[in-house]
Amino acid sequence: MRDCDGIENLPALTQLYLAENQIKTIKGLKDLPNLTWLHLRNNELSEFDEVPNLPKLEHLNLWETKIESIK
Repeated sequence: MRDCDGIENLPALTQLYLAENQIKTIKGLKDLPNLTWLHLRNNELSEFDEVPNLPKLEHLNLWETKIESIK
């Protein structure tokens, strides 16, 4: 898996485990109002510049990515 396209069509989603893929962009993770848990460990992410609208997010794992900072 290289991107998150189409996931925004799952607004009732509460947990998402996408670890150990080749994801380079999180653009498809917008408008997931019920997401509380997002696991993106060990992906090809280098930027987290388009922070998605995730109002209920409690857990975010970006370990082993290339992200150096979140804007």
